[in-house]
Amino acid sequence: MKYLVLLIYLTCSFSFFTSCSIETAETAQTNSSADSSERIDSKKNTEQLQSTFSNGQRNFKTVKDLANFVTRGASNDYEKAALAYSWIANNISYDDAAFNRGNVKETSAETVLKTRKAVCNGYCNLFNKVCKELGIESIRIEGYPKGYGYQQGTKIAKADHAWNAVKLNGGWKLVDVTWGAGYGKKIGGRLQTVDKYDPYYFDTDPHEFLFKHLPSNKKHQYISDPISKTQFEQLPIAKPGLFQLGISARDIMEQSKSNPNMTLPKAWNLEYDIKVIKAELNKTLSSSGNYTFKIQCEEAAQIIFNNNGTLTKLVNIGNVYTGTIQPSRGNLTISSRLYPKEKEFVSIFEYQVR
Repeated sequence: MKYLVLLIYLTCSFSFFTSCSIETAETAQTNSSADSSERIDSKKNTEQLQSTFSNGQRNFKTVKDLANFVTRGASNDYEKAALAYSWIANNISYDDAAFNRGNVKETSAETVLKTRKAVCNGYCNLFNKVCKELGIESIRIEGYPKGYGYQQGTKIAKADHAWNAVKLNGGWKLVDVTWGAGYGKKIGGRLQTVDKYDPYYFDTDPHEFLFKHLPSNKKHQYISDPISKTQFEQLPIAKPGLFQLGISARDIMEQSKSNPNMTLPKAWNLEYDIKVIKAELNKTLSSSGNYTFKIQCEEAAQIIFNNNGTLTKLVNIGNVYTGTIQPSRGNLTISSRLYPKEKEFVSIFEYQVR
């Protein structure tokens, strides 16, 4: 199962929400995160289980009842936490009215379960309470979001978002159930959310997570070289689709240190597996430069450059496609298609050429 839900980012702003108030964050010991490949394998192994489970029983009188239901669907603690995330994200809606009023009154786990509405505090409290019933250690973290309405480069004054970390397999895994539940639009100057489940925000890579979440306490970054608030504010906006194409969050962090005005190319996560081995990370290219791209894909029949309507094929050796281009001014898109006779290409990257 692929992360098809990420295609929503083609037409809407990224799915981020903030709450009106944040309680004091709980403390957590610092542990290194699990190996990235182990994390990806664990997530893939639970995706189908999450999809099936989220359509199951919806009415529970108590948090314990929900935890018992989760237990029946899982075979280990990782799956239990993943299913708790999935059920909450699929069945609790963001409380637009409370957000727009700026008046959030009750965020207890029991109230959220009863009303089926919450802002970030409520999502965190319910996830924590379910994990407690499951015997899994979970904490709530407060911090600075690049959230709903955020513009790149803006200073962030308040730590007004909250998320969770859950201890699984000996390490802390980052979880944001709020952003896993959908995305927000501004309509008539007010927040209006769209319920749309996204599995990405369960056990997110800690470097990727930092592009949108900065915890108030550095130890909750769960990386060996924590970044400062200034560095966080200078990071470019990066959407999950970019990382899921194989682009390294660490590489982007390193490049942004010498180029604080860096803007990333638009990227799409496709319906089939694709890995970008080599690509330019800056959205703006020079018409005097030569750029090489290397992309691995088992299923694609063709991958091409589209430079202002001029199509050039990347050459493949097996499942690896390679091409070098000196683009003309305008737009450069790297696209693919599954079948040679298929009329439409699907975009992977899009750049501006000057």
